[in-house]
Amino acid sequence: MKKWLARKLRELLSVRSSEKRSLHRVKFSLEENEEKVSNVLTLLGAQYNRVELEDGRVLYNFDFQGGRFRFFVSDERYVKILFPYFYSVDPENLNLLRFSCNECNLMSIVSKVVYTFNEKGNQYGVHIQSSFSMENSDESFDLRISDILKGIFEFSRKFRDVFESQMDKFRQVDTEEAISAKERNIFLLREQEIQHIMPTYRWRVNGSEKMTIGQFFDKLFDLPTDSFSYMTLSRPPHASENKEGQSCFSLTDADEIANYDVLSAIVEGEGKEAHFSYDWVEITLWVNHSMAAGGPQLYTIMMQPTGEIKGSLYVRLTVCQAPVSNSKNVLEENDTPNPLSYSFVIAYDRTDPSERLQEFKFMMQDAMDKVEEHRESELTEEQNMMLTNMDNDISYALYFGTRYYSSGRYFEALILLEKAYWASQEKFEDGDDHFCDRFFQLCYYIGCCHAELKHYQKALYYLQILYPVKSIHYTMAYINSLVNSGDFRAARVVDDLIEGVNNTLKEDDSESGPSQDVLDFLDFLRRRKIYLQVERNELDEAEEECKKMLEEPNNNSFALTELAYIQSIRREDEEEAMMEDK
Repeated sequence: MKKWLARKLRELLSVRSSEKRSLHRVKFSLEENEEKVSNVLTLLGAQYNRVELEDGRVLYNFDFQGGRFRFFVSDERYVKILFPYFYSVDPENLNLLRFSCNECNLMSIVSKVVYTFNEKGNQYGVHIQSSFSMENSDESFDLRISDILKGIFEFSRKFRDVFESQMDKFRQVDTEEAISAKERNIFLLREQEIQHIMPTYRWRVNGSEKMTIGQFFDKLFDLPTDSFSYMTLSRPPHASENKEGQSCFSLTDADEIANYDVLSAIVEGEGKEAHFSYDWVEITLWVNHSMAAGGPQLYTIMMQPTGEIKGSLYVRLTVCQAPVSNSKNVLEENDTPNPLSYSFVIAYDRTDPSERLQEFKFMMQDAMDKVEEHRESELTEEQNMMLTNMDNDISYALYFGTRYYSSGRYFEALILLEKAYWASQEKFEDGDDHFCDRFFQLCYYIGCCHAELKHYQKALYYLQILYPVKSIHYTMAYINSLVNSGDFRAARVVDDLIEGVNNTLKEDDSESGPSQDVLDFLDFLRRRKIYLQVERNELDEAEEECKKMLEEPNNNSFALTELAYIQSIRREDEEEAMMEDK
């Protein structure tokens, strides 16, 4: 049945691919394109003048809603749009201009901010480039073009907001601090491309904030607390215990198991008196619930101290889910993208929880003062997020959730950020642009936390909210979760994006050329496509693309790894064929 469904899906995708190729063969003429463009401009009430260029293209200059635009029409599928000189920047602010262009270009795949130097005025002129397709030029074509032009206006306003809000900040502060946050996001997105490298998880607790077995297994395996049937704990004898002491014990009540404080097994004392009491601890847990195929499931947790850093005790946990059966049928029924083991770090915070509350109150007051004094550019990322919701509990969750995400503590971040999401999402429809931007960022953080935990279906719930935003970072996170979860939509989405980016690059004839962010995004999409080809056993196509990447510094190591993997698959296939012949 599965093979039949897979074959039908491939046939459908093949038909779709053929339809796309037929679209590419559609011929466009300069005369027909000009007629459509002039008709649209007339319907929009735009006065225009027509200029024939030396390269064969025709330039249409026109005004629309107070803005001066240019259309470059040719005999090709796309018409290029230029919104020139909508902003000017002094030479001493070149670094800030570059930074603002990069930030805006990360938010858009189709439109792009570029700049040129005007020697006569000794200033940099800022422009927006975009394009639209001449296909589907039906009765609503003028409405579509109107929406595109309005979108360019909105994009220009976004650039102004970014540039002007950062002007004072970046005159005084080294841009490296802000850029480092972007680089960390890129690093995390790139890290998620590689499935077989397990991330290091961190979850910080303290004397008043416990991590229970119930919380732990809810986040890792989605297990309900009433499914716990039996737990045993083993550890070496404590110096103060006799051999019949608490070195080993068991629990059979589901509520007792769910509420058991994990770190109490290896840490004694509270606050500044807390210390490690054992060299290792092993917990085994039997779970019996309706979703378990093949009977009860066995989980094992190994705990070991790793040291003390800045007043916190760090413990490494390794969690394994044992196979429920050796039966092939049971294994196939349990075929999911979730891993069977995790290894991560928990941090027991020995500081007084009241200190964190004081920090929160101080940062909230500081954030409100900055907003009141129109110094929003000085807000930290954590302060920006905490202002999404003015309820103290939710603001607290947003502030520390964002902080924990930034430092890689995905478990604790997830607990806090999801609480903030459900409290904030009902206000989305009535929120202003700033609220929506922060809400989207919240969805991004939650999606990335789930992706780091290999919970791709949960990650997609949050990340697909962001796909229409057309931010490169958001799109990369969405694609990673689509691909890593084995979602059938992944190949089609990746192909469509590659086509869109390539068309944008073809239309780009600016002096500065395409931005590095767009080129990096294209490389990312190419790598994801190769991965999908290997998954579908399209080894020849994947090998051909990998060989092209061998000379590309940004893709070289990926190509080498994939080529080696392709060779190993072929060797296995050859060995299986030889065994069948025997």
